[in-house]
This record gives sequence, structure tokens and C-alpha cells, in this order.
Amino acid sequence: MLQLIRKLAKESGRARAGRIVKTYREFVALSNEFASMVYADVCGPCIGDGGKRGIGCCTVGDNVYGYIHGPAKKRLTALWSEASTEAEGNGRQAGECLYHSGSAGCLIKDLKPPLCASYYCSGARGRLLETYGIEWRSGLISRPLEEILSDERLDRGQLVLATARGVNPAALDALRDYLEWVKEAVRSRRPASGRECPASLRRQPEAPLISVR
Repeated sequence: MLQLIRKLAKESGRARAGRIVKTYREFVALSNEFASMVYADVCGPCIGDGGKRGIGCCTVGDNVYGYIHGPAKKRLTALWSEASTEAEGNGRQAGECLYHSGSAGCLIKDLKPPLCASYYCSGARGRLLETYGIEWRSGLISRPLEEILSDERLDRGQLVLATARGVNPAALDALRDYLEWVKEAVRSRRPASGRECPASLRRQPEAPLISVR
């Protein structure tokens, strides 16, 4: 542990930002994989019918900047700026997110902020529950992602000074387990609410409800 603390203490700002971005992208990609699996049943019905102007809930606009923070913010916003330039080339509807193109969808993909990676509107949550038995818990996605960006531990939403930089491994384990748990519900078409959730999730503030139908 002492060796790890010394290593992190010597870590440059650039290296730290790179480490944060790498970890963040890994976990947002897992969330995106789940979103792709359920798109046709959950978000597709609204967007495909032209609902919400055919762009779904991707309408936060300039405010999306407010959802990124921490040591890697400068690096992330630079990557977002590149995506924004691409969006301008593809054309964008009024009110559409700066990083969304109606023809290409989200342009920041595995760099999207925690809100976007974890959010489903009430209609989408209803379809998740009806189709797959998944009672969506956005906090199990957003809280660990916030923790990655802060590069500090979070305790029930409050920053906690850690003895060394880094994320609580248990939080990342719970995030990975939750996403695997809900993806398995989609693959098997067996309601998630009818299967016991992994032990790592039962210790989380927003543990999924376990109720056999």
C-alpha cells in the first residue's frame, strides 16, 4: 500500500488525467453496451415515431458541460470539442445536445457524462420494467462514474478524503456487476426482479429491489 501511495504521489497531472479517462471510458462503454441491447424495445419506440423530435432525451445542450468535473475535466472537454466540431458538420436540430447528431446519435459515446450514461426517462424505465423486469437504478451507474471523475472516494454522495488517489474498488465491482446483471436479464429474457442480485449490489445505497413476480 505504501508503495502505491508513493507511486500516485509522483503521478503527473497529465498521467492522472489519462488514467481517469481510460477507466471512465471502460465503464461508460459497458453502460452503452446495455443501452444498445435494449434500444429497440426501450428508447426506439419513442425516437422511431418522431417523439421528442426524433432525438429522444438528448436535449441538454450547453448544460452538459456542468456534468463533468475533476482532474480530467480539461482533457475530457477537449475531446468533447472535437466531437462538437463533427456534430456541426453533420447538422444539428434546435435544442439538440451539442454532442448529438440526429443521423449519428451520440458523438461522445464512451465519454458521455454520468447523467447521460445512467439516465432513462420515466417512459423508458416503464418499458425496461415491463419488458425485462428491470427496476432501473441510475445511482448504481452515476455514483461510481462520479467517483472515477473525482478520483476520490464517495460515501453516500459525499466526497471522502482517501489515503491515496483512486476509486473504491468495491464501487467499481458493484457497477460492473449491476450492468452484467441487467444484461443477463436482456439476454435470457428472464426478469431481473426474479433473480437474486449479486452480493456486491446489496451493500449499495440504491440496491435493486428484489421481488419475484
